[in-house]
Amino acid sequence: MINACSSKMENNLLNGLKYCHIEDEDGEQLVCFGYCCNLCKTIMYYLLACCTGGFAFLVSYWHPDWALRIKCSPCSLNKATLVLLKTSFGDLFVEEIQIVCVNEVRSPINSSPTVAFDEASNNCETERLLSVTDLHCWTSQTKYFCHRHLRYMWNEDQERFQLLRGLDVDTYPEHFYQCSSGLSLEEVQKRQKMYGPNVVDVTVKSYGRLFLEEVADPFYVFQFCSIILWSTDEYYYYAVAILLVSMVSIIITVHQTRKHLVTLRDMVAVSERVTVLRNNAVQVDVSSEELVPGDVLVIPPKGTQVSL
Repeated sequence: MINACSSKMENNLLNGLKYCHIEDEDGEQLVCFGYCCNLCKTIMYYLLACCTGGFAFLVSYWHPDWALRIKCSPCSLNKATLVLLKTSFGDLFVEEIQIVCVNEVRSPINSSPTVAFDEASNNCETERLLSVTDLHCWTSQTKYFCHRHLRYMWNEDQERFQLLRGLDVDTYPEHFYQCSSGLSLEEVQKRQKMYGPNVVDVTVKSYGRLFLEEVADPFYVFQFCSIILWSTDEYYYYAVAILLVSMVSIIITVHQTRKHLVTLRDMVAVSERVTVLRNNAVQVDVSSEELVPGDVLVIPPKGTQVSL
């Protein structure tokens, strides 16, 4: 029994873990499974779609996890290109793994200061910022996936994904005083790549995409099947009436949805010029979109208005 367990642990270490447990910002547990593309399965999937007249595409749109299992094969997380997330409520989500190129984070022992302020304390703050145990686990190319507008970064040492956190976790007031002179330019560039722009990105879909998504709704699919059924029985008036009502409803819904998206985008698309301290307390004027966690803002003498 002990030998069997030891053999299983060795296989997991050699082949990599195929799943891991991660925690989001609300404390909800997610189970993350790794998948990679399988050429044979993908060919079979498209053949199935052709044989069913495209119905397989429709089912895949309703259940992305089904399409993932059909087209891809389970694999270790370190080789995965897609992940399947399962929540504690049983909900399933499919996310694509992306790669970001960042400067390699060095250990405080081997790092050499490039600016006048204390580089060791800055590295310590970086460690807390990324919520990892060792600094050297972040390489120049790091993969991640986004789920519900949150980034989950790959930890090379632990071979698992972890939530990318900011200064809201394990940060004490003395840490801010240690980094009061600002971040170095290299550190700012690295964090911009890790966290992305400081904006609320609201994607406004085109009318064509919104129309197709609305048509693919199960309710309207049922309506179109009813139109075909009524037409085969020569009830053309019923079929035309259902078609007209459905099209009017779809057009109104698409117009309202796009209008709301545009309004929401205009509400959150706010960019201002702010002053921050960087490179040993040098004041620099930057756009608010270029701010990163750890930036030190300079409040004007006459005060300012801060939007959260």
